[in-house]
Amino acid sequence: MESNTLFLRLEGHLQAWGSHESKLAIRRTQGFPSKSAIAGILCAALGIPRENCSQKWLPTIAMMKMGVRIDRPGIRWWDYHTVGAGQNMPIADYPAEKLENISKPLTENEANMVRKVKPVTMLTRREYLSDASFLVALQGPAEIIKDLQQAIESPKWQLFLGRKNCPPSRPIAEHGTGYFESTVQALASLPIAKGQSYDDDDIVLWLDWEPNDHDEDIPDSVEQFYDVPVSFSPHVYKPRYVYPISIPATSFMEDTTPYPQRKWRPERPRANYQNSEYKQKRAQRLIFDHGLCVFCKSPATTVQHISYAHAGGDESLDELRSMCRLCHDAATMLEYGAKMGMYRIDPCDPGWREALLAKRRKIVQFRSREKRAEIMQRKAREE
Repeated sequence: MESNTLFLRLEGHLQAWGSHESKLAIRRTQGFPSKSAIAGILCAALGIPRENCSQKWLPTIAMMKMGVRIDRPGIRWWDYHTVGAGQNMPIADYPAEKLENISKPLTENEANMVRKVKPVTMLTRREYLSDASFLVALQGPAEIIKDLQQAIESPKWQLFLGRKNCPPSRPIAEHGTGYFESTVQALASLPIAKGQSYDDDDIVLWLDWEPNDHDEDIPDSVEQFYDVPVSFSPHVYKPRYVYPISIPATSFMEDTTPYPQRKWRPERPRANYQNSEYKQKRAQRLIFDHGLCVFCKSPATTVQHISYAHAGGDESLDELRSMCRLCHDAATMLEYGAKMGMYRIDPCDPGWREALLAKRRKIVQFRSREKRAEIMQRKAREE
């Protein structure tokens, strides 16, 4: 059955989810992610500019059902920020020469016309949630879920947890997608990321509330949030009704693995030793070096990649070096020990001479001990 649910794991050192209480000088945060914030994350992942969000994706996201599970509510912190650099701010001073021809007392318009200004920066207070963790479930058509999952796995723009100084500490697309009958079922399907410092017995879920034929009045537990975005340029929102439910924490498995999925690593070209073009370049390099190891001048039996920039068949002769097996093993062990990436050891570089010689001696000693042990074991079996 095709997936109808998208999961977002929102966890980081700091998070900030704006609400109607957030003003310019004092910017508070809501206790859990709003739908407008989720829409902003998804549009950023898709690479949609603010001006174009309302054409397709904001109406689409507005129609999707949303639920939020508060695994860790976090601790509220305040910080100070400055806004602007050299903004002209009014000060409590008036030039005497401009007040001579003005009526007294001054009207508001007259006061604004003659008031002195001073270039300053504005100080603002901003609230954050520290060490919070949320699980968001969005339900909608399968093709939309697939497109959004691909977007958050490979986002066009960097994703933040509310403000730009709040990067996520876990992959947002960590949990993938699935099929569930309701958002409650979806949110109950995954383990909770519950820290040791939070000992609450219940996990709180915030769910969309929609009236039905049996509802005459709105229940007391339902709250109204203006967080359904109609436009981001300018900002226009519609109301949404949400209500909380509590589920005992013992009903969930605890998430003890901070990163359940394989950690992302950048892709790089890899050598393909069965590639016919690589074999041809290998033979050409051995001929170029007269069949000798470029380091110790013993007969060469292999080649060393000094760069993997074009590995896989597109190597140039300058990216290969002929080597004997012993020198090649020594170079490889040094590379792995130093965790070298795209660019590797060039045995022609004098700077690597002493390290390669020392590693060669260790390999020879180890293989000699291994050979002696093998001979002694064989003799013991014969006796």
